[in-house]
Amino acid sequence: MTRLTRNDLQQIIEAIQAAHDAFNRGEIGSNMDHIAPNIEWIEPASFAGGGTYHGHAGVIEYLRRAKGAWGEAISEPVNFATVDNRIMVTVRARVRPEGESELIEATIADVYTVENGLVTRMQAYTSVGEALCELGLPPVPSAGETD
Repeated sequence: MTRLTRNDLQQIIEAIQAAHDAFNRGEIGSNMDHIAPNIEWIEPASFAGGGTYHGHAGVIEYLRRAKGAWGEAISEPVNFATVDNRIMVTVRARVRPEGESELIEATIADVYTVENGLVTRMQAYTSVGEALCELGLPPVPSAGETD
């Protein structure tokens, strides 16, 4: 596995942030330059539209399903961590079911695999702990836990 250069890392992080911003504005598919044409995109079955998608068309299909499933959906990256050629993004997700007034908040994580400057795989997790395990890192202790 190749480690990401500082320049590659910065470019991908900026592209991920821009993609979240575009999603929040409803501009699905407007920022695909950093995504490999043969990407594998995996979302948990518990997510709206969850499943495995392939290629740019598959990513656009998933994002449209995810955005359309809610009256409002906001996705905000709040932290980035790297291991070799993978970037884990902690995401604060806020959704409002259609016809409801209150937002539901959750913290989830996405792990992006980068090869030759392009994202070749993205897997979403329902928790940061799951993503950390995928990266081979110890989970972050919950409040009140001790060593």
